[in-house]
Order: sequence, then C-alpha cells, then structure tokens
Amino acid sequence: MKACDNRPPINIKSDRNPSLPNSFPNPPPCTLSPYPLLAKVYVTDNEVVCADKSTYIETSRKRWAKRYSIPLSPTMPKNFPPFTLHVMRALAVVEEKHASLLENSIAALYKGMWVDDKSIHEPAVFGAILSEVLGEEKARRVVEDSTKPEAKAKLQKNTDMAFEEGAFGLPWFVATNAQGEVDRFWGFDHMGLMVEHLGLDGGDLKELRAML
Repeated sequence: MKACDNRPPINIKSDRNPSLPNSFPNPPPCTLSPYPLLAKVYVTDNEVVCADKSTYIETSRKRWAKRYSIPLSPTMPKNFPPFTLHVMRALAVVEEKHASLLENSIAALYKGMWVDDKSIHEPAVFGAILSEVLGEEKARRVVEDSTKPEAKAKLQKNTDMAFEEGAFGLPWFVATNAQGEVDRFWGFDHMGLMVEHLGLDGGDLKELRAML
C-alpha cells in the first residue's frame, strides 16, 4: 500500500519503468507499506474460482508489462502463489530500520520472483536478494529480526491500516491532493486517475499520464 501527498520533492520516473514521464510538477512523496494480501482473503473468504478470470489476468499482466517496459517473465513463477508471510515480515523490518532502502528492497524481490523465478519466500533466498541492497550484515540481521515479535507486530499494524483504508487488492494507493482531499485507488491501471486527483496531469504529457 502507498500513501501519497501532493508535496514536493520526488521524481516519479523510475529506472525500472523507463516509459514513465521524466517528472511531474510538484511530484508527491510516497510512503511504502508492506501488507499481506492473503490476510484480506482469509477475512473475506474471497476466492478466485473463475478459470476465465485467471486466463484474462495472465493476458492482462503481459499486456501492461509490454506497454510500460516492465521486466516480467513470460511464465508465472513456479509454485505460485508462494506463502510470503516471512518475506513480508522481513520487509516490515526493512521499513522500520532501513526505510530509505525499502523501495530498492521491494524492487530486488520483485525481480527475484517475477523476472528470475526465484523462491523468494525461502529465508535463504530472500536473504541473499536483500544482501544485494542492504549488504550482507544488514540483510543477515533483517532475516534474523523477521522472526521476532516486533516484526510480526509491525506487519500486523500495516495490515490493520490497510483494512481501515478499505484495501482489498494490491497495489493500493491512498492519495491526498493539494486541497487536502483524500481518495483511494486500486491497481496499476488506475494510476492515471490518481495522477489526475493529485493534479499532476497538466502539460503536453497529459494523454500519456491519463493512460497510466
């Protein structure tokens, strides 16, 4: 989940998504909050039972990835979906102790799972991936701390916050514009509406941004 306020300064352009516009006027800072979607599934008994939906999602993810140059394996990760509670707790530790490295940690884990087809739910695997971002010693401590009550409490806090905000899928954005108006947006394909809500859609790139 992300909380976004329309206050400078960050640049929304990402080296991992080179098709995004270079910058927005008064770009918003964004706070990343790891949260396990499976918790919502358990609470609501929300199960995907429609085979046609599964087929469409597979087509759609490839379509979006191609359109915005997002690195993505042509096949689904093996043993999908994995049980990622442990790695989510590790990310909660990163959020708490190494917040400036959280985005890069998530990006590295994304690449590990969705590009390199690694079993990121296994501590040895996600520990090695995190070491590329945090360094070996910090990564070792993160893996160790991820088993402690504090990590579980932090992830539970994020989960409770997501439920309170009405999150039912990921990514979930909570966006506050310059007028103090708060709105919520679900999914990559609704980022264009969030950009409009934040007042970042002016200029020559309005049509492109509206597609995001």
